[in-house]
Amino acid sequence: MWHASVYGVNWPSTEVANLVGSEDARRVASAEHMPSFVAGILGDLLHEARDKLKMDGFEFIQLDRERALLIDHIGGVSESQKLRCHERIPSTYGGSS
Repeated sequence: MWHASVYGVNWPSTEVANLVGSEDARRVASAEHMPSFVAGILGDLLHEARDKLKMDGFEFIQLDRERALLIDHIGGVSESQKLRCHERIPSTYGGSS
């Protein structure tokens, strides 16, 4: 199985492949931004549950809010990682003034 190292973890991991299947695990691993890709899949599944499985509208709204919170959290983590990266880069180069 194909593996890419992301955050020190090999993807798709055995755990992910066991959970969603090998093909979907490869799709996630090859996505440009894995968290956004997974959030999109979750959105598709929610719409399918509402349309085909007749999920109650209130349940749909509640679950979609949770998905939105997940997306916000992912964005916050990404922004935090960018800030930490920039903190490591010195603002000036060279000798003293």
